[in-house]
Amino acid sequence: GGGGGGGESERARKRVSLTAEVRELLGRYALLRHHNVAFFGGVAVEGKAQVPRIVLSEYAPKGSLEDVLAVSTRRLDAGFRHGMCVDLAAGLTYLHEQGIVHGRLSSANC
Repeated sequence: GGGGGGGESERARKRVSLTAEVRELLGRYALLRHHNVAFFGGVAVEGKAQVPRIVLSEYAPKGSLEDVLAVSTRRLDAGFRHGMCVDLAAGLTYLHEQGIVHGRLSSANC
């Protein structure tokens, strides 16, 4: 961070405060269970402003698709690419069935 003492600025804290709408959505995320959707366990907040302090989510040992592509020394074969697409489609289908639209899908978060 750029502030003195290593703390966050008040403006940055307000920007990430959890509104009632966001808290409701995070509660729905915590109920999701599918092998193609990363587990979200919840978030610990602090103070009246509901500032997130801890987020519990599934660890992806290989990282995102972006990470895999960045460190790959070989070209990913058609079978691997097909499998990734099928898994991605299955995860998105599950989300849509739950009434959730991802909205920000990219190689950095899949």
